[in-house]
Amino acid sequence: PFSKLTTSVLQVAQKHGIATVVFYHGSDAPVITDTLLRNKEGRTYRNLKQADVVAVVSESGRRGTEIVGVNKAVIVGPMFKKQLFMSALTQLESRKYLGLDEKLEGKFVILAPSHIIEDKGTREAVRAIKILKEQGYGNIVLLLIGAADEEYLNTQVLPEIKKNALEDNIL
Repeated sequence: PFSKLTTSVLQVAQKHGIATVVFYHGSDAPVITDTLLRNKEGRTYRNLKQADVVAVVSESGRRGTEIVGVNKAVIVGPMFKKQLFMSALTQLESRKYLGLDEKLEGKFVILAPSHIIEDKGTREAVRAIKILKEQGYGNIVLLLIGAADEEYLNTQVLPEIKKNALEDNIL
């Protein structure tokens, strides 16, 4: 929730009336609680408040949403790995650089900030988008944001996307 790209995507979604779900890991560390969750001017606070639903992956995440005053939080379970999340995409200054305004306009967007590795279920997410598209929900976009295991991405994920003609549905 604290990335600049998440902020940009939420702004585009709000502008176009697109429902959003934000994943929040959470932390009980006082520096996180005081710096990120109690700072009403900060990105984390604003992003959590702006999302239609906040999916938390831990009890500390749930407690964090209570601090912010978010009543629309759902616990979705723990993540597989607790690695530091750092993506080149989160460093981009503008959604226009990616052409996101045009690619996301009028779409239902699922934002998936996570490492793109086998343990995180990226291929399963691709298959889920395929099923949704087959059921008539072609107006959906899965936005993958995160550092990738290049071999996994190039040998498993991208071929699955191409094989199922999901290039417009998975960015």
